Amino acid sequence: MPPYPFVYLASQSPRRQELPRQIGVRYEPLLPRPDEDAEAYVIRVCALKAHAARARLLKAGLMAAPILTADTTVTIDGLIFGKPQHEDDAVSMLEYLVGREHELLTAIAVVDAEGTLLEPVLSRSTVRFAAANRAALQR
Repeated sequence: MPPYPFVYLASQSPRRQELPRQIGVRYEPLLPRPDEDAEAYVIRVCALKAHAARARLLKAGLMAAPILTADTTVTIDGLIFGKPQHEDDAVSMLEYLVGREHELLTAIAVVDAEGTLLEPVLSRSTVRFAAANRAALQR
């Protein structure tokens, strides 16, 4: 029996979710907490990626060097948009964004060569989605 009953998956990508399934590993998504806003979520996920990358570096016995990580999320009306699970989900998300403004949040973190996580920074972009009909969104 494996030492842990599951792994946490810090990705909502269907492709990333398929990887543990292919090798028979159960996973639990590490998604936004109910009390967590989009900024806190994207910074947390980015910092977790940085720590995971540092652990991979150490395990591989690679030369110490800074590690750069990033994570991006879309937010609108207090919602955090994850990766669409299928085509219909993608079209629904796009329909929600059509003709409206949403925010694209990108967190960037660096783990220095000694393994210290530097304070993550956040970039915020406002994006206005043009009008589009369903057929265009499906394409």
